[in-house]
Amino acid sequence: MGCDEAFALSKNFLKPFPGSRPLIAKQKGFNYRLCGARRVVENALGMLALRFRIFRKLICLYVENIDIIVSCACLLHNLKKKNIPKRLQ
Repeated sequence: MGCDEAFALSKNFLKPFPGSRPLIAKQKGFNYRLCGARRVVENALGMLALRFRIFRKLICLYVENIDIIVSCACLLHNLKKKNIPKRLQ
C-alpha cells in the first residue's frame, strides 16, 4: 500500500487499517480511498510549494494564521491559473 501508518489515531487524523491481519472488503476499500485522498492533498501541497516559498519549510505561526495563509495561497494559485492563456500552461 502506498500510504504509511506513521500517524497515531486521533480526533483529527484518519489512519489506515493495519495490514498485519487479513482485512475485510470494507476495510480494504477504506484504505484505498484514504490513500487516494492523501495523494490528492500531497499533490496540491506540492503545487503550492512550487509556487510559494513559504510552503518549502516549517511555518512558525499560530495555527489560525496558517489556515488563512493556505486559503489565500489556494485562491491566488487558482486566480493565476485561470488568467494564464491555455497555450502557456
